[in-house]
Amino acid sequence: MQDIGFGVTVQGNTLADEEVVSAAMEAFIGRGDEDRTLMSDRLMRALAAGSAAGGDRRCNTGQVIQSAASAAIFVSRGGDEPYAARNIDMTDSGTPDAPWLAISVVETQFGPNPVLELNERYDMWRRTVTAVDPNGKLAATWGAIRNSAR
Repeated sequence: MQDIGFGVTVQGNTLADEEVVSAAMEAFIGRGDEDRTLMSDRLMRALAAGSAAGGDRRCNTGQVIQSAASAAIFVSRGGDEPYAARNIDMTDSGTPDAPWLAISVVETQFGPNPVLELNERYDMWRRTVTAVDPNGKLAATWGAIRNSAR
């Protein structure tokens, strides 16, 4: 699924159904939910919505809805060095090697939903990040990114 106006696509494989992609796209676009507008906020909302809509069908049984075995969010700013996680269950945030945001969670199959833990860690990170430019505006809002690309 794509939204040309936002320049974004949402896709996946082995998903519970098409609603996973639709829910993630709607959450990313965030109509009316603009109190958090960093790119990372939109990505986290999309991950959470896709999880709530069923996520990965391999992680769901009749009794357990895990929606994923792992969850990660990585966001770099324009000047960040190229980055590749050495280990998916590693949070590099705050280290010299990390991009602006690097959080990941791995759980055992049919265990706790890692997207829930990722969301908690993201919220902790979000409370500490300073994303304000010298003019007092959020430096990495989706609107600023879209406008700078024009």
